[in-house]
Amino acid sequence: MKKSILTICLVLTVFLTTSCSYEDRSKTGLQPDDPIGTTKFLIAPNTEFRFTTSPVKKVRNVPLEIRDVDMHHEDIGTPGPIEKDDARAPWLSELVFLKTGLETRLTKDLIWKNYVDYSLNWGYWAAFGGQARERNYRNSVGTDNRGYGAALTYWEPNYDVFIPGLRTEFQFSDISNSEFANCLIGAGFRKYNFKIVTGRDRYGSFKPKKEYNIGDIYETIIFVGYNNDDLGGDTFADIRFGVNFNHFDQRSKYKSMDVEMNPISFVFSAGIGGRF
Repeated sequence: MKKSILTICLVLTVFLTTSCSYEDRSKTGLQPDDPIGTTKFLIAPNTEFRFTTSPVKKVRNVPLEIRDVDMHHEDIGTPGPIEKDDARAPWLSELVFLKTGLETRLTKDLIWKNYVDYSLNWGYWAAFGGQARERNYRNSVGTDNRGYGAALTYWEPNYDVFIPGLRTEFQFSDISNSEFANCLIGAGFRKYNFKIVTGRDRYGSFKPKKEYNIGDIYETIIFVGYNNDDLGGDTFADIRFGVNFNHFDQRSKYKSMDVEMNPISFVFSAGIGGRF
């Protein structure tokens, strides 16, 4: 179901983004001849890929109640808890599909944007940068062999699927053709869950079954970037580089777990978008 939602969002954002290139630019977005102080709504579907180095470095002492994943009724392996109780956490790999907010012309050369961006963590299904899912191959412990009679279950560290965030940024427009034209600088904040996902290995395909919310990650970002809005119509492309400062609030229920945080993580994003 979640994979279907991701596919639908990707198709829609690509369609809406390319559609914006055929819009009359005078209809949407701030224009070079807009007077200082003009504020307009920002509604921008995106196809932007964002990669963040692991906010969580490693998790240890995962309790038995999480590791004791029940088998599928068609499996014939030996039931029992997954033995390994630690793993590295993955990068956060996202598709940013929408930005909504306001943009204001502060001066002839400076635009201020305040918006919410909405992203899907596609790394939920492809844990890039982390450790292979810890499977319960009880007849082949410590290997990646499925073998015969294995209880095909797994657990893995991961993050929320849907992650909104607040951002504010200043962009230098290209009216005066300065060396800073189209450069931007900004900051942002968001909160999302760090979780343990458990499930089953069905014919080599991992099927999530249950999630355990271990705690909340509070993320503050400072970033710089470049925005090119000369692609025609209301289409733009941008890239951003940033540094995240992470804080973790662990739930009391899972205090026995050792969640090793990376206090700083690094972010890169690139994509195209459009304005309505």
